[in-house]
Amino acid sequence: AQGYILDDQKAEDYRLKKIRIEKLFRTGLELFKKKDYSPSLSSLKIAARNGHLGAKLLRAQIYEKLGNVEKAKKIYEELSALDDPEAMCSLARLNEEKDIDKAKTWLEQAIYLKHPMAYLDLGILYTRYARQLETEESNVNASRYFHEAI
Repeated sequence: AQGYILDDQKAEDYRLKKIRIEKLFRTGLELFKKKDYSPSLSSLKIAARNGHLGAKLLRAQIYEKLGNVEKAKKIYEELSALDDPEAMCSLARLNEEKDIDKAKTWLEQAIYLKHPMAYLDLGILYTRYARQLETEESNVNASRYFHEAI
């Protein structure tokens, strides 16, 4: 019986920890919406350190808004390695001018994960960079991805 009490206590501690992490994320999100980025980052940092993936993504978005693109990219790359399609779309957007093929690959991976915005983003990529991408098929591909986005 003693083992069950310890297991129940561990489960309760874990549940309370998850609640605290979620509260930190929600606080960071509310501050983000108010464009109060510095305190938002503080709350989100703690939640992210405790494994909250949404907090990590929001931190990357804040760093991007503040102009710290390299720090944002690092977080997006970490999340992309965990198959986060929104992070993949962000990486594609940040890389499209430097490396169109890499941006296309990120978007194709996000599409594979069924992320709806990736279809739209890839259609836009084909439209913007028709000459650099498969020239003859770019308009067809752009139309196809726009259609899939709908």
